[in-house]
Amino acid sequence: MLVKAQVDDASGVARVQLTIWPTGGGQSNVDLSNTGSNVWETTINVDQYANGTVLNYFLYVWDASINHNPVQLTGVNTVVVTKDNTPPTGNYLSAPSVVDSSLQVTANIEDPSGVLAVTLYTGIGSFDMVRSGSSNTWESTIDTSNQPSGSTFSYNIHASDVWGNSVQVTGATNVTVNHDTTPPTGYYITAPSVAGRSLDISAHLEDPSGVAGATLYSGIGTFEMAKEGTSETWSVTVETGHLALGTTFNYNIHAKDFKGNSVQVTGNQPVTVDDREPPTGYLVNVNPNPYNNMVLQADFDPDLSGVAWVHAIYKVGNGGWQTRSMSNLHTNHWEANIDIRYAPHGTHIEYYIFAGDFAGNQAQTTGVQPVDVACPGVSLTTWCAEYYNNTTLSGTPAYSQGEGGTYIERNYGAYEPEGGRGGLGKDNFSIRWSKVVDFGTNYFHFSTTSDDGVRVFLDNTVVIGEWHPGANLNYTAIRFVPAGKHLVLLEYVEYGGLAHVKFTW
Repeated sequence: MLVKAQVDDASGVARVQLTIWPTGGGQSNVDLSNTGSNVWETTINVDQYANGTVLNYFLYVWDASINHNPVQLTGVNTVVVTKDNTPPTGNYLSAPSVVDSSLQVTANIEDPSGVLAVTLYTGIGSFDMVRSGSSNTWESTIDTSNQPSGSTFSYNIHASDVWGNSVQVTGATNVTVNHDTTPPTGYYITAPSVAGRSLDISAHLEDPSGVAGATLYSGIGTFEMAKEGTSETWSVTVETGHLALGTTFNYNIHAKDFKGNSVQVTGNQPVTVDDREPPTGYLVNVNPNPYNNMVLQADFDPDLSGVAWVHAIYKVGNGGWQTRSMSNLHTNHWEANIDIRYAPHGTHIEYYIFAGDFAGNQAQTTGVQPVDVACPGVSLTTWCAEYYNNTTLSGTPAYSQGEGGTYIERNYGAYEPEGGRGGLGKDNFSIRWSKVVDFGTNYFHFSTTSDDGVRVFLDNTVVIGEWHPGANLNYTAIRFVPAGKHLVLLEYVEYGGLAHVKFTW
């Protein structure tokens, strides 16, 4: 029992004493210790008293004056001794019935007074369990690698609390040791019979204990294979460019698991170095004015070792080059469908095709193809207006149309734009206007008046960026524009209230 008191006196406190006794019993006196800041405390061991005993106590204090004036500091207080006679309770969180090289058991163990210790009793020994952090989870991992395969034993959990109450908290669980003696299995994913500058080989390998490694054995050496991410695909590239044309050799794959089991998982595959030419192909069905999505298609001539992959390399506007893998939809025909909804009407795109074969040969197979994003039926020098049922210009436009005029001036008031076409409401919509303008060399004042926000871009560079609510917002930015054709873009958002926008230069 912890007793703590705050004691103050003008001349200082010399001594604080606790007088304690059980009802009907004799008194005991215990001095308290000064722990600083006029706080005095002591701890009383009440184990000697039976459960339900009523203890009485008060404090007596002496000051630090020359007379040590004593005084009873408190009245008589009482406390009942209440002891915990209930042992811990618990349940398994994980209780395996089949194991290989280790048995990991976890359990939830609880006790109002606190769990002191937990022990896992098994047919192969007893093991202390460890608490996981400050939770009620206790766990233990036992090495079973030295137990015979097929052997069986049982286990259960005992727990004790800080009062010494202990009990078996779980039932007995039987477990069988079943050591993994089965090696990995697998098959080729790519197993070329013709090589060129290199030989690319991949295989699907799996094992219940996990594949620890894979090696390609070949007539020109052994090569370690690498796992591709978290998949079960292992691959390796072997350089064959130094070999003479017509060279033939065999290869196969060996794999091992984390239990030490290893085996040759594939058959012997012959390969001949006979292909040093990259794939050849050409574009088909070129759309000069894509909109929302850009479909790229290419057909390839038969390749000695087979076309392994095809990439579309493309650049949107003044952005950087990007790569998109194309899909082999049928014999020698490859396609890619690229989402370009973010690219406004008038955006210039360039792309070309790059391909490689299974012999490691690769090359650019087409020239650079220019295309321009265009709303259907709208010339690049005419405004294309794209209307969105949101305030973020995201997704596919509710509708789009060509709109005339050199500049933009729209006053929707408290009504839906374009009569609500496409399901647009009078609030919470956005519009994007874009076209190609042939400027003469000069400084231009790009000006907007709007309710609500606007953004203006020149060749994908921000000129005005004010995307926020507000009535009668006016902005002007001066920019030098060199002679030539430039992409002009106005984006407008309406959150609520009246709606209007004007854009000039």
